[in-house]
Amino acid sequence: MKKHIAIMASLFLAAFSLKAQQGEILYVDFEPDTVLHVGYHQYPQEIWIDLDNDYLYDIQLYWGLESPGVAVTLTSRDSSVKMCQAEEGDTLLQYTEWWTGTSYPHLHENYAVRIEKDENYYYGWFRVYNVFEPPLVDDFYFDKYAFCTIPNYPLIWGQTEVVGIEENSESFVVATIHPNPTNGMVTIKGDNLHQTQVVNMLGQQVFNMQGKGNELQIDMTVLPAGIYFVNIIDEEGRKCVRKVVKE
Repeated sequence: MKKHIAIMASLFLAAFSLKAQQGEILYVDFEPDTVLHVGYHQYPQEIWIDLDNDYLYDIQLYWGLESPGVAVTLTSRDSSVKMCQAEEGDTLLQYTEWWTGTSYPHLHENYAVRIEKDENYYYGWFRVYNVFEPPLVDDFYFDKYAFCTIPNYPLIWGQTEVVGIEENSESFVVATIHPNPTNGMVTIKGDNLHQTQVVNMLGQQVFNMQGKGNELQIDMTVLPAGIYFVNIIDEEGRKCVRKVVKE
C-alpha cells in the first residue's frame, strides 16, 4: 500500500511537470494545489517535485509515521540542490545562506532553490503552505514553482517570464555590452572582467571565454539570428546578465 501511494504521487506530479512551459523559465501552478494529508495514520505521504524536468526529483515534502509528532519535512535530493527561505520580490542571487538537508515548513512559506550543474548555478522558487483542521488534520499544500534554465540568471521570486527580470537586477550589473542588436562582434566593457558566456533561449551555452581586463569581445557571427543572454563575471565573482539580439 505504501509503495503504491508513493508511485502514484510521483506519476501525478510528473504529469503536471510535463505541462510546464518550455523555454527560459519553467513554471507550474498546481490547480488545485497538491495536498499532503497529515493526521491520517494509514500510510505515509510524499510529494516529489522535479524543478528542471530532468526526471529526477529535486525537493521532497514528506510526512510519515516515524516522524516525531506530526512534523512535516522538506528535503533536497543531494548537495547539488540547496534551498533557503525567501521573500517575494527578492532577487535570488543576493541570498548567501543556502542549505542542504531538512526543513520543517509551517504556515505560508516561500522558498528559493539553487541547483548546481556544470559549474553553474540555476535558480528557482516555490511556495508551500498549510491548513490546520483540528483535531487530526494539518494538511500541507504545494502551491506553485518556477525554475530558470538560464545559468547564473538573476531570477526574482515570483517571476514566471524573462521579461522584466533584467531591469530589476541593476545592483548586480558590473559591465555594459554593445552594439545591441548586433550582426556579429560584441564588445563588453567593465572593470576587472574575467569570464563571459553566451546562452541561447533554451539555456544552452553556445560560447564561453575567459579573459582579463576592462574590455572583452565575443564573435556571434556564426550564431543563428535570435535572442541570447550573455553572462558576465568579474574577477571578484560578481555577475550580471545582458540580453543581446543577434540579427
